[in-house]
Amino acid sequence: MIGVWCTEGPIYVDKDGSYYGITINNSIIKRYLEYMDKIYILTRIRKIRPEIKNATKIENANIEIIELPNCSTLKGIFINPNKVKKIVSKYIEKSDFMIVGLPSILGNIAIDVCKKQNKQYIVELLACPWDALWNHGKITGKIMAPIQYFITKSKIKNSRNIIYVSNEFLQRRYPNYNNSLNCSDVILEELDENILQKRIDKIKRDTNIYKLGLIGSLDLKYKGHNTAIKAVSLLKDTYNIELHFLGKGSKEYFESYAEKNKVKENVKFDGTLPAGKQVYNWIDEMDIFLIPSLQEGMPRALIEAMSRACPAIGVKTGGIPELIDKAFVCKRKAYQQIAERIELLLINKELMETEAKKNFEKSKEFQKEILYRKRKQYYEKIIKEI
Repeated sequence: MIGVWCTEGPIYVDKDGSYYGITINNSIIKRYLEYMDKIYILTRIRKIRPEIKNATKIENANIEIIELPNCSTLKGIFINPNKVKKIVSKYIEKSDFMIVGLPSILGNIAIDVCKKQNKQYIVELLACPWDALWNHGKITGKIMAPIQYFITKSKIKNSRNIIYVSNEFLQRRYPNYNNSLNCSDVILEELDENILQKRIDKIKRDTNIYKLGLIGSLDLKYKGHNTAIKAVSLLKDTYNIELHFLGKGSKEYFESYAEKNKVKENVKFDGTLPAGKQVYNWIDEMDIFLIPSLQEGMPRALIEAMSRACPAIGVKTGGIPELIDKAFVCKRKAYQQIAERIELLLINKELMETEAKKNFEKSKEFQKEILYRKRKQYYEKIIKEI
């Protein structure tokens, strides 16, 4: 069986023609190849840059990577759709099956082509386009948000097979009453109970400095860095707090914002780290994980923090309320409320320990074997019908 996977990606290429991916990686490709003999990956291609540290080399003889024109820019929206449709049509014609990642203009086009050619496809809904575009920070994002919201809602409603990465949020906003599955795209290896014990030991130790952690690109203003800075500004005179930011991007704006809020010495920029062990080690150093983001699907960073038994405070965005204790889910941008929750944990070690245990137990739902079985049953049922 030959399959096509259409996704925004992107995939990166070096001067030697080797491909690298972050959201597209060998693990995901291997997962799809359980059901297909060959996969054409249709996506955007970018030149790899030195600052892209989390990309891994893509190595598999049973895939072929095909570049699609970019439709995510204002210019590309008007110029490239017909070019995309032509390329997608060519590869869907020679395939049996298609996987489409949404939200994506490329994915929307691919669905239209599948329907025209009467080809079976699965949609993987990874995030909410309204949240992503409205909170992007540019006027073009606010213009596109309602357009992409209604297009995505229509595509989901009228598709036969849907995989949602959330359990509730995306299902409520983009309902489908056909053959759907709730299955996160965040996958953890088997969890060691020693992780929880080490966290409990850390909580019980006396400390002079409390470390709060936030993971997210500094170039994405919707990740809530401003909210975290303002929350810390309310606590700095009472507690010795360090707010650590892990993520790429320029720090000048947030340095200035921290200085304005008189917490410049409290905010630490930790740059980037390779995914996996080094990120986990960084999380282990944090006392509380913060996720005040304005846009999320099923947040990978939060789930990874929970898998390290880290107490967490979030906001009512995307899948965040599905993951952590409702008492630690605040209103968006409500820095006063977040500051109150931080203080509540800092003064009550028993509560911190309780939240650590809850988060660690919840993260077990995202272990590889559990999600593997769910996907396997779902895919096998669909493929039998092709």
